[in-house]
Amino acid sequence: MFDLSGLSLLSFEICCTCNLQKEHLECPINKRIYADTRYYLDVDIVAESIKRARKLRFRGMVAFHYYNEPLIQLNKILKIMDLVPEQDFLIWTNALLLDRDLSKNEFLRRFKCVCITCYDPNDMPFFEDLKEEYKNIEIFDWELDDRLEIYRSTKKNDLACKRPLFEIPVDYHGNIHLCCMDWNNQFKIGNIFNTPLDEIVLSNEYQKLMEQSSKRLLNELCPEICKKCDKVWVSYPKYYEISFERDECNV
Repeated sequence: MFDLSGLSLLSFEICCTCNLQKEHLECPINKRIYADTRYYLDVDIVAESIKRARKLRFRGMVAFHYYNEPLIQLNKILKIMDLVPEQDFLIWTNALLLDRDLSKNEFLRRFKCVCITCYDPNDMPFFEDLKEEYKNIEIFDWELDDRLEIYRSTKKNDLACKRPLFEIPVDYHGNIHLCCMDWNNQFKIGNIFNTPLDEIVLSNEYQKLMEQSSKRLLNELCPEICKKCDKVWVSYPKYYEISFERDECNV
């Protein structure tokens, strides 16, 4: 029986917009079609889901990221953190909404880790100054990618991906995703508005997914998208091995 003791990240898409979505037309945020938009993540449902995860021995970090810019809903994030003060939190951001006056970003100290993706080298000096000031910041120099064509890919993959073992992503409307590659939620796992998170984790369907991910090779029962994905994670990813200590980050 898989619980959440091995989970590193429980990730919430706290809003459905991004300040770069018009610049990054290949981002799935511009193309997703939700089957049900009646519900959206609010403070209470996220806090309750975190508490249920902790009952299943989750001791990783709650992350605010996925296909959005979480700083757009900073007030909501801070309220969630107030409701679960014993939890460690991570925020993944393009950081363009941060104040250029370093002293006005004190809320960053509340996170165990702040991951900044730098898409423009002109922003790097500011990000490096932030890292020097707040100490709990990691900077990733990446390009805007394109994963829209994943569902029409003709590539073949035989390796079982470990990503479901260490991250549960929850989108803005409460759907649990297989991973970030399955951006349109083709593989259905569950929705936290219909079924509490802990019940989804303990379900036969989720347990079978974890068992498949634990193997070396895919089998006939694996999700279709896994069979044509070229971003297979065959081991624990280094950039999730966050080494910050609590007392170092909250000085």
